[in-house]
Amino acid sequence: MYNTNKSLYDRSLEKTPEQLFINSLRKEYELSPAESQGILELAKSCLFGEVPKILGKQKFLCASKRAKHGRALKEQEKLEVELTLDGGIEDLDVLRSQGSKALRQLKKNVKNVHNESEYDLDKLIRQINSEDLRKRIKAIETLGNVGDELCLKELREKMKIMHDEYQALIVAIGKLKKRLI
Repeated sequence: MYNTNKSLYDRSLEKTPEQLFINSLRKEYELSPAESQGILELAKSCLFGEVPKILGKQKFLCASKRAKHGRALKEQEKLEVELTLDGGIEDLDVLRSQGSKALRQLKKNVKNVHNESEYDLDKLIRQINSEDLRKRIKAIETLGNVGDELCLKELREKMKIMHDEYQALIVAIGKLKKRLI
């Protein structure tokens, strides 16, 4: 018997909780495949909200790492995180072409979630105009490490403003020197 990526993937789909539910509806209640699928979709939307479009991917709304202990969850900063448990055919392709060690390494790399999800970039952008010098410096450093294209644009605008202020200071000091000396 020949094992292809497609056949492995199809067999893995048959073992999902969704497929078990559909098979149960078809056998126990003698429903058609379409009726069973419709009931499954309705149950998912009622119980879980948006249904993941890809097998093995789920989105969760979580409290941020900076959430304060003891406060109500609704008062906390929240972020949406997408977890990928199974990459489907892509994982099978990596397994076939590079072996199980490469697949484990890929899964390990996926676990190292990008730092961007830990930071509220809008809040950091607002902090670069803060009156508190320490907050400004920390926000600028953090945006340099985790920012996106919008952050780059904001930092460039901030640098232009600072350059203009610096030039104005130089001119003002020069005028004061001439006038006072």
